[in-house]
Amino acid sequence: MDGSRVRSKRSGGFAPVVTTVIIVAVGIPIAIAVGIWLSHVFTAYAMFEKLEISNAWASMTDGTFTIEMELTNTGYSDTTITQVMINHVSYDLWNGARVTPAPSIPAPVGKNIDLKVQFPDKSTNGDAVLTSGVTVTMTLRTSDGANYPVLIVLP
Repeated sequence: MDGSRVRSKRSGGFAPVVTTVIIVAVGIPIAIAVGIWLSHVFTAYAMFEKLEISNAWASMTDGTFTIEMELTNTGYSDTTITQVMINHVSYDLWNGARVTPAPSIPAPVGKNIDLKVQFPDKSTNGDAVLTSGVTVTMTLRTSDGANYPVLIVLP
């Protein structure tokens, strides 16, 4: 056997124990940093509003329609109802329409809100007329720019 070709049983590189220690020493801080970063990302996106309209109905008394809505902010962030729209048009552009309470309506998390929209029969906006049998889209717009629509048939 030629002595010049004798190889050592030990090859270069790190021992498995040293490699494991290095991986753990680097991996744990990286995992902690990623976890902290994700918690900040989640917190930023978790703060949202969500209005739930639990009940909405229309009635008519003495020639005046009344639409009543019961709603709650079930999100994680307070908001304000800044606009109430009838068929995608601000309520105050319909002849004789009024909203109680008037916008801006605070909607804190968990608070129940009763909203009332009233307008006379045959209220108009341009060529559009609100009368019995018509389906209206009531939309609540919030300070965050979200829209919450509900369809209601006028009696």
